[in-house]
Amino acid sequence: MSTQAALHLQDVTYSINKKRILTDISLGFGAGLFHGVLGPNGAGKTTLLKIITGQLQAAGEVCWQGRPLSDYAPQELARHVAVVNQINDSVFSLTAKQVVTMGLLPHKNLLSRYTRDDRTQVLKALDDVGLADKAEQHFSALSGGEQQRCLIARALVQGAPLLVLDEPVNHLDVYYQHQILHLLHSLCQQQGKTVVVSLHDLNLAAAYCDNLVLMKDGLVAASGASSGVLESTLLSDIFRVPCTVHHSATQTARIEFNPPFAEFQKASTQVKHDS
Repeated sequence: MSTQAALHLQDVTYSINKKRILTDISLGFGAGLFHGVLGPNGAGKTTLLKIITGQLQAAGEVCWQGRPLSDYAPQELARHVAVVNQINDSVFSLTAKQVVTMGLLPHKNLLSRYTRDDRTQVLKALDDVGLADKAEQHFSALSGGEQQRCLIARALVQGAPLLVLDEPVNHLDVYYQHQILHLLHSLCQQQGKTVVVSLHDLNLAAAYCDNLVLMKDGLVAASGASSGVLESTLLSDIFRVPCTVHHSATQTARIEFNPPFAEFQKASTQVKHDS
């Protein structure tokens, strides 16, 4: 497994209508590693992921495999970077299998025909995300979690060395959360892919991510190996809730939040009085 940084961000800054969203972000994402991006709502996670996939243009420099992202033509970029966004419109009048097959488009031209190997690859991706029995169902008829898994399968078929997923397990039940994250982690270990995901669940991040980026208010509060980033004082400050990080020599870290119930009760009482 290589630890060479394949994705570099240098002094990346992004604003909307003069409002600063990201400020001076400089990061390196190593090849063959599973990277998690954490932070509260509004921290800038989704914006960061859209910048590193070329969906948004920002000041500063983003390089993939030593080349600025802006140097890649769209189809070439799609062969290098696969994206699963957090919010997707359910507008496909296609079956799940047809949606997943779309992942092959960056590797085809107008005259290309789909081969037996292509079909095998599509069916394997559907099986990998637990949708083999839904292949012929229309995408719009799938549940939210099934749609998410279908789009992850499409990204797998794309075969890109960089996978970027925004909250990929947000709509999934516990079983599929672990199945998908285990699958993505195995792609790093077995195929040397670089995977970057945003997550809300810190315990899932601790269980699967090699490296973490912790964000707050458009800034990088900490980055590095998961064991170093998952620190009680830092997490309590970022998420504004006291927490304890339990480290073990044989298991991944476990984060336990200790909400200030008295403070929440006071706020709830104040709302009742105001209404």
